[in-house]
Amino acid sequence: MPALTFNPPRKILILDDNFNILLLYHTLVTEMGHHVRTTTDGHEALKWLGEENFDLILTDMRMPVMGGLEFIRRVRAAKYKTKIIAITAFQNLADANQLSKYDVYACLLKPVLLIKLEEIIRQALAG
Repeated sequence: MPALTFNPPRKILILDDNFNILLLYHTLVTEMGHHVRTTTDGHEALKWLGEENFDLILTDMRMPVMGGLEFIRRVRAAKYKTKIIAITAFQNLADANQLSKYDVYACLLKPVLLIKLEEIIRQALAG
């Protein structure tokens, strides 16, 4: 019989300007057994990053006030090493090229299949 392994809950920060998407991702990640903080505001997310450690960030790329690319720039400028998964509804090669400069773990196109998102989250947290 294989040995059981226990993976402790991880802390995940999720940003999206669409409340329904936030709720969907929050439900998925909590059902995976992790702790989640959600926000529609990149400034609030940056404040939280200064106060606590997160194991993973999921961020939408197109948000008002502070877009995902600007948020990612600021995260990396502040020297946070947290893995980031970017999610976008737009196939923009310029953004994709920018993301590679900021060590983004993965970029997913909306609509994201939840099974695919769960798989990417598991891979990001395992590595």
